[in-house]
Amino acid sequence: ESIKYKIWKLATINEPVNIWGLGDITWHIATENLVHLDVLDYIDNDPAFRNQTYNGKPVLERPTNGAPIVILSQGQRQRLIANIREMGITNDIIEI
Repeated sequence: ESIKYKIWKLATINEPVNIWGLGDITWHIATENLVHLDVLDYIDNDPAFRNQTYNGKPVLERPTNGAPIVILSQGQRQRLIANIREMGITNDIIEI
C-alpha cells in the first residue's frame, strides 16, 4: 500500500524536479513509474554513486537548478533534509 501511495503521489507532480537519493525505493519505483516526471537532476552524495548515471543522466552531489527536490527515502528522510539545508541548498522539498 505504501508503494501504491508513493506512485500516486508522484503522479501528482507536474513540474520539473530533482530526485534526491538513489536507494532501493527510488530504484524500484523509478524503473517503472518515474518516466512521466521531468527530472532535471538525479542527486545522491553517497560516494558509491559518483561517476554513475541513471536514466542517461549523471548522478550529481547537488542540484544544478532551483527546481523542487523529490525525496523518496524512508529511513533517513529527516537526516537527508537536514543535510540538504546544511549544504545551503534552498530548493523546495517534496517528500514522497
